[in-house]
Amino acid sequence: MDPVSLGCYIAFASQALNAAMDAADRLSANPKARVEALKKMSQEREESHQEAMKKLKESQEEFESSSRRKEEEANERIRAQKEENNELIESHKLRIKNEEEKHEAEVKMMNQEHLLTVQKLKSESKEVKEKAEIEHKMKVDKMEKEYQKESENAKHKLELARDEGKSKVAEVEKEKEELALQRRKGLDEYVKVTKEMHEIYLKHSKEINDKNRQLKLENAKLRRKEMAVENKQDLKHIKHNYDQLLVQLTQQNSRNVLERFRSIANHAFPIHNSLKSISNEFNPGTGTAITVDTGRLDPDFEKVREEINRFNFEKTNYTQYVMNTNLTDPRLFKTCSDDTGDMSLSGQQEINESSEQNDGVVSAELSNLTIQALDEKYKETIKTITTEHMLKTESLEKEMKERCDRIDEEYKQECAAMKQDHEKALKEISENLNQERDGRRILVAQLEEQLQQYANDLQLLLDEYSSQIRLSQEENHRLRTENENSKEEQRERENQLELEHIRLKKEALDRHLRVENSRDVVGELINILRPVYDVGMSLKKIKIICFYSRVDGFAVPPGELDQNFRIIQEIVESFHLHVVNYWKFMKNTSYTTAQFSETCSVSSVWADDNIDNCHFQKLIEEITSTMKSEELISIYERVPRAIESGQELGKFDEVLEKHSKGVDELVSSVERGIEKLISEHIFSFTNILAESSIPQLRDNNEERLPDVS
Repeated sequence: MDPVSLGCYIAFASQALNAAMDAADRLSANPKARVEALKKMSQEREESHQEAMKKLKESQEEFESSSRRKEEEANERIRAQKEENNELIESHKLRIKNEEEKHEAEVKMMNQEHLLTVQKLKSESKEVKEKAEIEHKMKVDKMEKEYQKESENAKHKLELARDEGKSKVAEVEKEKEELALQRRKGLDEYVKVTKEMHEIYLKHSKEINDKNRQLKLENAKLRRKEMAVENKQDLKHIKHNYDQLLVQLTQQNSRNVLERFRSIANHAFPIHNSLKSISNEFNPGTGTAITVDTGRLDPDFEKVREEINRFNFEKTNYTQYVMNTNLTDPRLFKTCSDDTGDMSLSGQQEINESSEQNDGVVSAELSNLTIQALDEKYKETIKTITTEHMLKTESLEKEMKERCDRIDEEYKQECAAMKQDHEKALKEISENLNQERDGRRILVAQLEEQLQQYANDLQLLLDEYSSQIRLSQEENHRLRTENENSKEEQRERENQLELEHIRLKKEALDRHLRVENSRDVVGELINILRPVYDVGMSLKKIKIICFYSRVDGFAVPPGELDQNFRIIQEIVESFHLHVVNYWKFMKNTSYTTAQFSETCSVSSVWADDNIDNCHFQKLIEEITSTMKSEELISIYERVPRAIESGQELGKFDEVLEKHSKGVDELVSSVERGIEKLISEHIFSFTNILAESSIPQLRDNNEERLPDVS
């Protein structure tokens, strides 16, 4: 089955999806039923998609097996054709070889016959011999021409057979390439159709998911409306409970008001007791005269004043509490206001006045009358207040208790009913949530299974495609190997030429580096020899100054020779530094001893025993020992002060004469060595410089050498 014909599955899947969506829309207006219908439709669509993928895979496998079979047949034909070509070529080669052997045998036989003829013609004349030679040569030439012609014909036939075999193999390989191209096109078409089917499958899945999401939103809206009604009822219950709670708080506030009112009334009893005590003092009941000492009634009056102050303080707090709280019943508020207005204790002023008069001398009669009047008045007031308070308290407590019991009973009933309603609603909500969660879990599992199946299919397709590509690559590699073998030899020849060119460049660069190294060595030697000349000149200057000073009969002025001795000291130190730098240069450069010896080996004298290399080393060691000698050190360290003071003049002359002579001899030796070096080897250095000329190398090689500085 051709993969291209599987496009009908796409149209069929689209039509089935549209029909299913229309059927789902024509269902009942209940979104839950529509969701169930969509789930069923999704399962059916998944089954149809799996069936289509299975048929597509079977068709592709059939197509692949047919293509592989055709390719194997083409490979077999190529192998048979190559074997036939090889057999034909071998037969032609064998025929050519036989012809060559036959020709060689005939030539050998003709030569033997000619030798016999020549032996027979020994006694004949020269003309006969020449004629026989000419006839033999003509026969040989004729035979060679015939053999060459036949050989060319045989080689031509061999080339024709080889070309014909190659053309036949090329035709079969071309057919094989066409089969591979068709197979690749079929595989590409299969991948394309599979990808398109997968895209349509994802598109349909997205449409179903969007539709399902829309239906879930509608279900959520319906559920929201139901919950709004339930919330409204719950708000009513909450409002009712709030009212009941407010009533309960009001009752509790009433209890608190009564408790505070009791605390106010409790202050009347100590006042009554104190007044009774004062009354007993004025009316002892024994018939005797009243005698009250000064200050005896002060504690009672003081206690009365304290209780009155406490009473006023408690009454103020009570009034503020009743006025500030917003939970006081209006009737209770009115009653409390009236009671606190009546509880003004109008006799407070008289008590205070009596207390103040008691500080002086109080007559017994006035005190008696006052105490009796106060006792009667406060006694009636306290009894009245206490009686009214007890009655009101009992009635309020009874009423409050009844109302509280009734409210508690109603609140318990409503709480029980509300609890049942809430439990029922929570149970329904949990059941709905569990159902939705189960449905969502099933849908997710189905989607995961579909994705896993599709991933497996894609992996199988990828493996098959990779195997096909690998086979085609192996075939192409086998075909390219034959061409690469011929190219490899050419590449090797090019590499050899390039290596030869690199070797020549390297030799030229080595010559250039040797010359540069020789120049550096000579420069370092010049730096070493320059301080020797400077020391000699300074010693000559000192010698001249001392000579003229001795002739004139005067001592050398102080400080006259300091500059010269300081110059000698600096020159010796710089000489040591140059020697150290020279040996460092000879050790650190990559062209040290070997390259210096190679540069110096141009001369036959140097190449024999390396004499001059040793001469240079001995010369440097001799210069170093001379510059480090104690006599020279004593010249610029100990002798100057003695010269300036006029002491040890003769000793200084001897040292100076000896050292100047040694330095002159050393300088002369160095000059002779350098002149000998230049005179004997100038031609060799010139040849090296000419061979290492950078512009000449650049012109010959047409390349720029690297900078070796």
